[in-house]
Amino acid sequence: MHTNPVQERVLNWSIEELERRFDLDLIADDLHYNLASRRVTMTTVRPAAVGHDDNPFFTADRVTVQLPWAAFRGQLGFEEVAIAGGSVTIFRNAQGVSNLPPGRGARDPNARPRRIDIRNLAISDLDFVYRDEQRDIEIRTPQISTDLDWVAGEGARGPLTIAEDVL
Repeated sequence: MHTNPVQERVLNWSIEELERRFDLDLIADDLHYNLASRRVTMTTVRPAAVGHDDNPFFTADRVTVQLPWAAFRGQLGFEEVAIAGGSVTIFRNAQGVSNLPPGRGARDPNARPRRIDIRNLAISDLDFVYRDEQRDIEIRTPQISTDLDWVAGEGARGPLTIAEDVL
C-alpha cells in the first residue's frame, strides 16, 4: 500500500481534487505517506491558482503533515503541519489580477469564520512577500520561523521569529 506507484497515484488524485474543489494547480516532486503514523510528506511543493502556474502563491522544499485519527472518519484537521524552506508570495498586477485562487461565490458576512484545526504549526525559514502593482506597495518579511502549539483554553502559543528586517 505504500509502494511508489501507489503513492504516485495518491499524489495524482490529490492534484486532481485540489483543482476540482479549490481551483488550485499543485506541482510536487514527491509524496510519501505512512498510514500507521498518519504522516504525509510532499517535497518541492508549488500550489498555484489555475492559470497562474508561473506565479504560485506558496512554495516549499518540504511540507509534512500528521493527521489525527479523526481524519479517517472524514474530519479535516491536523495534529502537526511542518513547512521547511517555504515562501508565500501574494501578487496583484496593475490590472488588479491576483495570483490567489478566486473565491467561490459570495459568503454571508455574518457566517462564522472558517476554521481548520491545526494542533502544532512548525515553520522554518519562510519568506513572505506582498506585492501590489496597482497600489505600488511591496512588503517583504524574510525568514519567518515558528513552533506554535495549541493549548486548550488559551489558543496558539509558541515562539515567532523574523530573522531579518521587514522591508
